[in-house]
Amino acid sequence: MNSRTTWIPVACVVATMSLTVAAQDQDASPAADQAQQKSSAAPRASFPAGVKTKEVNDADAIRSTLNSITEAALTENGFDDVIERLVDQDRNRVGDYAEKDFSDLNGVAEQIRRAWKEKFNKNFELEEKSAFESVALMQGEIDDPKQVAAKWPVAATPPQPGDAVTAGAAEKVNEEATRTKGNDDPDLNSNIEKGRDVAVATFPASHGAPALHVSMIREAGGWRVDVPNRLSGQQLHDNLLKHLTHVSMHSNQWPDDENQAAALIAHHVLMAMNGVEMKKSE
Repeated sequence: MNSRTTWIPVACVVATMSLTVAAQDQDASPAADQAQQKSSAAPRASFPAGVKTKEVNDADAIRSTLNSITEAALTENGFDDVIERLVDQDRNRVGDYAEKDFSDLNGVAEQIRRAWKEKFNKNFELEEKSAFESVALMQGEIDDPKQVAAKWPVAATPPQPGDAVTAGAAEKVNEEATRTKGNDDPDLNSNIEKGRDVAVATFPASHGAPALHVSMIREAGGWRVDVPNRLSGQQLHDNLLKHLTHVSMHSNQWPDDENQAAALIAHHVLMAMNGVEMKKSE
């Protein structure tokens, strides 16, 4: 009798505790979902095998390169300065092509600078810490060049929800697109060597532009952007012209926040350098 009398309150307590925990879980789920959605806005990159992840201790220098390549793209006769922000292998591949005069790039860059002046009442200037606040950075060090050579740079665009291809298939396509005989030999101008610092800057999807992974290597002159080896100087020019024209034509849709607008322009410049197309609907 006493045993039964004691058991009933305990069961009630257990049931009450279970209901309370379930209610707490239900209340917490919207916040958890929001946190997950926020983190998924910028898909995290991963280094290929052969790279040891390390603490990001060069954030300012990495952002400075993203800054300078963007400002170069909007400068008159700045295409050669854009190419100067690329790694040795890419600069060598483009060669003298970068020294040509490009009136088409000058014209669209001028249109963007003019639209910026009209919207923000100042000349175009990118404040790197604020403009790249949402850009996630990873830094690492090459430990095994042979493993890294055929898988660097990393895929510029991570698989998006609803993509027809699997992540594995997308990785294979990217490897075939970026791989050349130059990258098969880690010592041939690629700077894929043991102890070399590398980084990936990830732009979250924004204003119709997809999430973007930007591969970077630290050279003697500082951090440089490493783009797919399949891209020639002509293709880089054509890509940049296409993206800057898009930015110019949609200046009425730029964010009202100056830093967000600058980040949008930088996003398109680096999409162009990585050969990433805009969506058909854009």
